[in-house]
Amino acid sequence: MLELLLEEDRVYDGYPKETFVQRFREYFDEVNKHPYGAAPFNAYMGKVYDTPVEQTAYNFVNELGVWAFGFSFDGDQHHVTDIHQQWCIDSPSQIPVTYLEPHIYYLDDKFDYTETDELSQLKSVLSDAVSEIETELMENGFLKLDFCRQWFYEYLDFYDLDAYFDYNIYSFQKKYIEYALSIDEIIHYYESEKMAEKYWRKFMAIPVLTLEVLNKWLVSVRQDFDFVLLDIEITSDYKNAVFTSGPLCYDFNDIQFTHNICAILQQYQINDSKSFPASQNGI
Repeated sequence: MLELLLEEDRVYDGYPKETFVQRFREYFDEVNKHPYGAAPFNAYMGKVYDTPVEQTAYNFVNELGVWAFGFSFDGDQHHVTDIHQQWCIDSPSQIPVTYLEPHIYYLDDKFDYTETDELSQLKSVLSDAVSEIETELMENGFLKLDFCRQWFYEYLDFYDLDAYFDYNIYSFQKKYIEYALSIDEIIHYYESEKMAEKYWRKFMAIPVLTLEVLNKWLVSVRQDFDFVLLDIEITSDYKNAVFTSGPLCYDFNDIQFTHNICAILQQYQINDSKSFPASQNGI
């Protein structure tokens, strides 16, 4: 549909039509793999206010409330002269529940892109960084703690999150940043492992687990434990002793104690109100 709407040999939002359409198709291939990315995505009219001139735009949202992208259009109903990707569209008729992260177009896709020596060097370095991870995964099936630490700090200088979340990156940065995001989160797990092991061994050494004893243990954990870890989404494969976070697979043995502590804290819903069970009966 988009291909028919746009004219040949024109530039849209700074991108040649062929590139504009191709990247959009690639993006929707990824959307279709998302667990909540079921089509169709219907257009809901709204307004864009953070532009020099107020524009009419459209959020594209599916029946599950998943927002995939937003566009504003220049021209009229018969002739589109330009399209602009939009992220902040006020559309009261359909408020999205979940937002995808649409890295659809990249700086090196633009019609006037010129690859400088500096960009060429950056591309080479990030290609090496991605290759190291993919070689490690191919050889071992997962990433180990020591590898992650060494890789992350070796390539930390190129970890440009501001550009990533502003959708202002080159195509060769995307996979590197997604790998670095995953490892950055998991390093927090690694850093908590010694403390988690201490608390886990205390928990397992309790001869009779009463709610009073459990409360004291939970309060003690709460004072030292990083609760950000509870928000990190991982999927564990206990049979093969691995887990995944984002696009990468890791050795479960490196975070087993932290995982166990997180499971207990989530079960008892520890929060700022310290609403622990009050009974002293055995459990």
